Amino acid sequence: WAHNLPRRNALKSHHFSLEHQLSSETLHFCNIKRKTMGDNTLRIGLLGCIRFASKFVRTVTQSSNAVIIAISDPSIETANTFAAANNLSPETVSVYGSYEELLNDPRVDAVYLTMLVTQRAKWAVTAAEKKKHLLVEKPPAQNAAEIDKIVEACESNGVQFMDGTIWLHHKRTVNIRETMFDSGLLGDIRHSFCKGVLPPHGQTQEIWNVDVDRLYVPVHVSGNHWIALCISFVTRSIDVFDCSGRKRYKELDGFANLVPRIVKAVQPPSYQKDFTFAAYTVHYVPMGKLNKSACDCGVYTIKFIECHSLGLKLSMVNDGNIKEARHRILWDLWEAANDPELVERMSNYEPPECLTSTVEEIL
Repeated sequence: WAHNLPRRNALKSHHFSLEHQLSSETLHFCNIKRKTMGDNTLRIGLLGCIRFASKFVRTVTQSSNAVIIAISDPSIETANTFAAANNLSPETVSVYGSYEELLNDPRVDAVYLTMLVTQRAKWAVTAAEKKKHLLVEKPPAQNAAEIDKIVEACESNGVQFMDGTIWLHHKRTVNIRETMFDSGLLGDIRHSFCKGVLPPHGQTQEIWNVDVDRLYVPVHVSGNHWIALCISFVTRSIDVFDCSGRKRYKELDGFANLVPRIVKAVQPPSYQKDFTFAAYTVHYVPMGKLNKSACDCGVYTIKFIECHSLGLKLSMVNDGNIKEARHRILWDLWEAANDPELVERMSNYEPPECLTSTVEEIL
């Protein structure tokens, strides 16, 4: 919040950010003028009491120059429950059952907005008109037009605005940049690895278990459940990651027989004689019953793939953090679908022409 108010060009390129989970030393609001007793404490109010706001509360409590003095939610019951869960004493923190009441509190210097994105622009403008500095959870608005209104309200009322995007201004990003461009630290680049689209069959003449040694596949089974598979072409095995802990012999026995046929079919003709139709070995990765909410199997599938491919412990993925992962994935999908550059690139994308082959004869 100590940064100058971002202008239109900065907003388009997302050159503004705040990390909720930073240590207290990064919560310096020294450039914000205080309206209160002349001390250096920033008095913050919360507009919305979603669970994610708890991280922000924990960070503020570690700060020496900021304090939560009020919270609000359209449901007073939700606000009271949030206050109790985050140890916010009613003696020091006012609890309101509407956003208007909090914005009319003259003690509040700045507000953190976490309500539904469809409501954020409206309340951000209202808060700015009440002379409150703004921290708006990502995404701060539904479109650029709403962002313009927020910025205009902040500029005309002399308050500062920042959204809750994490990455660009995180101290780790600065360290990575310095490390990458310090040639004396890392030395010369010896190998580059890129992720992209494999050329169609017949163009590389490479054998799959040389060019590609394993393949991660999300699979929909039983009509209502997602699992993750790691198919190794080198060991001819399939590792199964299923958050329900079940063994799905019916679906996966058929899959274990199908994979070697697909692998043989996509080999260059001169190599096909070296591949057999013998079924791959299926191994079920041990895990306790997860997904107790019965609606996060797709997110578990994605996160299992991420952890296994990066060599991380699968125990990192559990019911305690999977809902937040789901929310972040949904936001990434929403952001990608509304990225003008990506939309334009995809609309002009023409897949390479695939060469025909006699797959039927092999199968």
